[in-house]
Parts: sequence; C-alpha cells; structure tokens
Amino acid sequence: MLYVLLGRITISEDRDSAGDVDGFPVRMVARRSADAGVTWEDFPLTVEVPDNGRGVVVAGKPIRHEGVWLLPYWRQTGSGTRAGVLRATDLRMWRSGRLAEPPRGIGVEEPQVAPAQEGGLVMVARALDLRGGSSPEAKDARHRAHAAHAAVSRSAGGGLTWEPMSLDPQLPHYYVKGFFTTDAEGRYLTISTTLAGPFRGERPEQCREVLHDKVKPQG
Repeated sequence: MLYVLLGRITISEDRDSAGDVDGFPVRMVARRSADAGVTWEDFPLTVEVPDNGRGVVVAGKPIRHEGVWLLPYWRQTGSGTRAGVLRATDLRMWRSGRLAEPPRGIGVEEPQVAPAQEGGLVMVARALDLRGGSSPEAKDARHRAHAAHAAVSRSAGGGLTWEPMSLDPQLPHYYVKGFFTTDAEGRYLTISTTLAGPFRGERPEQCREVLHDKVKPQG
C-alpha cells in the first residue's frame, strides 16, 4: 500500500491583503494506492492543529520513530512561525507535539526531521531573520547583507517536546527549503542553496545560485 500526504490550498480562500494568491492556508489531506500508484483513493485524516493563518504546512519526509509516524510541519503562532512534528500511529489521527521555540527575532519554516546521531531526534528548519522587520522587503534587505543559517533543535521525547532552537553556523540556509536526513550508516546529509554573497540594488535573478551539500560522519 502506498500513501501520499499532501497540502491542499483552496484558491478562493488563498488571498493576501492585496488580493494576490500567496499559498496559504494549507490543509493536510492524504491519498492511498493499492496498485503501485496507478490509481488513488481518498484516505480520510483527522489533523488536530489549531486554526491559524498558515494552516498545516507539510514540509519534509515522514519517518517512523519508536513505533510512531512523525511528519515535520510548520504553522503560524501569533505573529511568528514555529516548527514541530505531527505524530500518528495509524496514519489517520495526527496530533502535534509541542512546537520548538525559535531564537529571538527568528521565524522558522519548512523543517526536516531525522534520527539524531546521539539518540533521539534532530530537526533542521529554514530560518527567517526578522530582526530587521517582518515585511518581505525588510527580510530581503536583512538577508542581502547577513549570513543565514539553519535553525536546529533536538528532542529526546519523540517530538512531543523540543529543546530551544539555535542557529547552526555550519549549515548555510538562505531563505529557501533545504534537505536534511540521516543515512543508513548514521551520517548526516544536508543540501541547501544560498546567494553567492551580499548584494546591492535589485535582487539577482539567480538569488539561490550556490548549491551546498555537507556530510557529517558519526562523531
């Protein structure tokens, strides 16, 4: 049996203050296939996440940890954004663990979750530096001139609780979704893109122009 978890957007509801489509709010839905993906059927879900301006933004690869399915996601909380995992034992009833506390002045989106080398879980998320302001223009100006790094947290409780997040200077992460996983030998693998460096004037057409990949062996 194959399952696919999707984020569904209703276009009529998906308008920002200027009336433009902005991609939110997102509702999580699922489909199931018994014939290797030739046909798909609805697979009803219950997702216990409070209403918010972003909805339930599915962000990364699900993993199975200590008998529980974990799905990294992020949502809006107040004026900011936070990340965590949805937990399910049967793929039908999804409940959120506690969201990780981001660093002061930082919003987090699009997390990935993987087994941690020291045991437990590690979550790596795209970080939005809001210390220059939260408007798109302010965030853009801040990232033009300052390095951006991924926000990282760890959990010893299966994603029910998380340590406060911190920015990892070893993980460059420019305002764009990255990829993070643990391979079969226990190594961390990460892929992300960044700008080539600070710039002035209009945003470069290729603003995600440098591809980074890193490997971290055990120890």
